[in-house]
Amino acid sequence: MALKIGIVGVGSFAQSFIPLFKAHPFVNQVILCDLDADKLRENVEKHDIPDTCPSLDELCETDVDAVAVITQNWLHAPQAIQALEAGKHVYSAVPAGIEIDEITRLVKTVEKTGMLYMLGETSYYYPAVIYCRQRFQEGAFGQITYAEAEYYHDWDHGLYDVMKWRGGANWKKTAGGPPMHYPTHSTSQVISVTGAH
Repeated sequence: MALKIGIVGVGSFAQSFIPLFKAHPFVNQVILCDLDADKLRENVEKHDIPDTCPSLDELCETDVDAVAVITQNWLHAPQAIQALEAGKHVYSAVPAGIEIDEITRLVKTVEKTGMLYMLGETSYYYPAVIYCRQRFQEGAFGQITYAEAEYYHDWDHGLYDVMKWRGGANWKKTAGGPPMHYPTHSTSQVISVTGAH
């Protein structure tokens, strides 16, 4: 199996994903996509990936099999929907969307197109979560009747700068929101361990 993946958004968060997609044994081509031409050039050199697209519109016209949406959170749902409607599978950073109606539309688009959509919940892969999942499967915890998990979004490690860049003059409006648009970071830890839904 050989997949062609387009990565939309090559900013700071994408730096964790670009090498992983490039190294994946089922991926034979990665195409970087960003509106910022300077960022594209930097990432072509940094990751030794020659293939680029200047826009999602153009990427959707290529023969990529899937699109990874690693952009600002308010763009996730519209960009995922656009890619799905173009016949591309989608991997999206969290959150899936920031409004109920766009998430509903996203689900309906998946159902209509038959394409695959994956919400990339990174806390599923935290070492402590993997360990707890393994121990639960071994029966070490017995019957779980109550569980809690926490996630701390540590803004002091560069996130203020990211949010200021993303949001511009009104960055505080786009930086948060109850509960910061990222409840999956804590809930997925418990759900992935117990298998509850």
